[in-house]
Formats: sequence, structure tokens, C-alpha cells
Amino acid sequence: MAEMTSTEKRGALSIAPEDPRTDELRALLGELDAELFARYPEAVAGGVKLAAPDLFVPPDGAFVVAREQARPLGCGALLRLSGNLVEVKRMFVRAEARGQGVARRVLAALEDLGRAWGASTIRLETGCRQPEAIALYRSCGYRDIPRYPPYEDDPLSVCFAKAL
Repeated sequence: MAEMTSTEKRGALSIAPEDPRTDELRALLGELDAELFARYPEAVAGGVKLAAPDLFVPPDGAFVVAREQARPLGCGALLRLSGNLVEVKRMFVRAEARGQGVARRVLAALEDLGRAWGASTIRLETGCRQPEAIALYRSCGYRDIPRYPPYEDDPLSVCFAKAL
């Protein structure tokens, strides 16, 4: 018997916009926060404030969730900043689903949404201690840009942009 692909082993993955304010998705974002605080313990001491789920609802925000058989495996948010600029926020994939293209598909869904909103540029910030994220963004055509507010003075931040 032929070996099954990871998609066949894992099942069908769906990606769709959802309300991030549900208990289930707040828990998913809590996992993201825990991972970020583990990688950046100084952020906890500094009282960093992470973007709240209330920002990621229409008309100026969106939150997409990657699910397999109803279980959320990953997510990402998009904010409308101006007529032609959108920003990716809160990208996350659960550990058991990493390395299987989930993040790439979430990012593509956010890019498609940005295009549908009429944006010509998409940007994002990630941390320098997230080499997996940095590699993903570069492999998806994002280019390094100068840090933008509120990250301009944060040596831990790395910023990227891509023309849509």
C-alpha cells in the first residue's frame, strides 16, 4: 500500500473567518500568548499588551481559523489600517500541526482577504526569536522593512511587508 500524505493522514483542513471572542478561540490565543511569553520573558516583566480579539472583527478586522474536523489548529488576524494597507496579527499554529503547511495556508487566506479589501500592501511584525516565522514570511515573498510604530524602538521586533 502506498504511503499516505500528511493531508490524508490528518484529514481535510478548512480555513474560514470566525469570531475570535468565543471561549474556544480565546483559549487558542491563550496558547499563542503562553508561547510568546516563554520566548520573550522580558515582555511579561515589561507588561506588554497583546492585541485583543475585539480588534479582529468586521468591518476593520478579520480573524481566520484553520480547522481539522472542527478542532482549531491555527489562526491569524488581519487589520485594515488604511485604504491600501493591512496588517497581519496573531498568527499561530498549534505545535502538533506545525510543518504541514497550515501557517502558509492561513497566511494565504489573509492575503486573499487583504486583496478583497482593496489593499495593495500587507505588513507584519514578528519577533527575532521566532526563526520559523521569519523563514515562513521570507519564503512567502515578504521583504524585511524598517520597524514601524509601535515597534520602531524594539530590538526584538522584525518587520516585513509584501505587495499584494
